[in-house]
Amino acid sequence: MDKKYYNEGLGTVYEKLMLNELFLSLINKYSLKSILEIPIRGMSGIPGMNSYQFIKDGCNLTLADTDHQLIQDIKEYWQEVNRKPKIDYVSDLTNLPYKNNSFDLVWNFSALWYHNNADKIIKEMVRVSKKYILISATNVWQPGYLLRKSWIDKNFFKTVNEKWTRLPEIKKVLKKEGVKIVKENVIDVPPFPDTCMPVGQLLEKFGIKSKNKSNQNDDNNWFWTTMDYYKGLDNELPNKVAKYTFVEKFPLPWQIKLYWAHHRYIIGEKIK
Repeated sequence: MDKKYYNEGLGTVYEKLMLNELFLSLINKYSLKSILEIPIRGMSGIPGMNSYQFIKDGCNLTLADTDHQLIQDIKEYWQEVNRKPKIDYVSDLTNLPYKNNSFDLVWNFSALWYHNNADKIIKEMVRVSKKYILISATNVWQPGYLLRKSWIDKNFFKTVNEKWTRLPEIKKVLKKEGVKIVKENVIDVPPFPDTCMPVGQLLEKFGIKSKNKSNQNDDNNWFWTTMDYYKGLDNELPNKVAKYTFVEKFPLPWQIKLYWAHHRYIIGEKIK
């Protein structure tokens, strides 16, 4: 893929690095060794790289999805960063080819709303998990979401089921499957709103054209990617992102941050 494709944007890079921090804390807290991410598609930017921190820290990582082309692309991305997770094509997200209690953690990021049968997917996630389930969802309370839905990208919302952004709905399914909710929180809380659109495109929506538009492919322009960081070519990336984390790190209850956070998540523990 060309370098333009790898320009994920600051917002996507930010949320991936915040996920890395969360995963590192979970590895240490729960002694995680085996991870399944399913479904994969959810986060913007380069798909299939959300679980990088797990494999970096020595976990056995499996990625699975029903999209043949997505699976092929993901294999190529992981080859670029010289890591070898197990990457599986599965024909049915509600009937996975894994035994009961196969993984310490089963998780996904903002992926369930692409599936009308998400309740069945959640049940299958619980079945193949030994202990923990983590589900992240887009936060519908933050202004960027409301702006996107009402004006910027109305058509997108015809392609998703917003029911599966509601954590009470997700928790209801988990609890029926014998899962206890052990943590609820927000993540991805930068100082800018979440519109899922590059800054230049957003400005054009407001009738403002970028002065640098003619040079938008220049290496010196605004360029953010996790791939160079994962390949060891941009070790300063966490420091570049750190200056935007002051809202995320500020010691306020998550319920207050809820009105600005881009995503929410819950962690469940199997108790039966």
